[in-house]
Amino acid sequence: MLVDEIFAVYLWRISQKVSDSFYRLVLAYTILFRECLNELGWAKKIESENIKIEDDPELRERMEKD
Repeated sequence: MLVDEIFAVYLWRISQKVSDSFYRLVLAYTILFRECLNELGWAKKIESENIKIEDDPELRERMEKD
């Protein structure tokens, strides 16, 4: 499974067990956590592959989009 699919299953299961207000809090945390993982993932890819972002406008666009 992809990370987004795992988060979706997690959120669905949580939604069945908690109140609406707490679910909104968990949802916000999950979205922010996913964005953090995305930023760290791109940073690690750039570092490990010695990529020069200035030389690859397509990669820069993908990073901003994700």
